[in-house]
Amino acid sequence: TDMKVTIEYQKSIGGALRGLELYDQHDNRFTTIFRGQSQDLETPAELSSIYGKMDWGKTEVLKLSDATEPLRIRIENRFTVNPLRMLGLMRLPISLEQVKE
Repeated sequence: TDMKVTIEYQKSIGGALRGLELYDQHDNRFTTIFRGQSQDLETPAELSSIYGKMDWGKTEVLKLSDATEPLRIRIENRFTVNPLRMLGLMRLPISLEQVKE
């Protein structure tokens, strides 16, 4: 069964032209989202976790708890001055958060 998911990528400064690819727990890419964008999706299976990739860098994995519909996920950039994080050599400074209503 399909699952309804709303994803919001909060606006921030810098890198606005770069999309964040989102992957499920099976490493299947299901969308690309840009800063300031909101997407309503239907995923082909229940999500138990998601993570983002930009070039070679990855975000932390967000484990979804009590994933009930509609599922809301907020993505925010975290401020960093660490050049290894900015270049994606460490985890990307982007947080994924499940929003409970």
